[in-house]
Amino acid sequence: MKKLISIETAETLHKSIGLSSKIMMKGCGHLPFIEVPHEFNQAVIDFLSQSVLSR
Repeated sequence: MKKLISIETAETLHKSIGLSSKIMMKGCGHLPFIEVPHEFNQAVIDFLSQSVLSR
């Protein structure tokens, strides 16, 4: 599997974007919404739930 973004770059981006969340999805490439849709959707729901609750 070809990596488009290294783990190091993902970490740098995560630290640079306020209120971001970094999730590593095992066996998933660059299209998590297609490759692991249930896991991706749950991650989005969790992130949005935390965002709404923190306001």
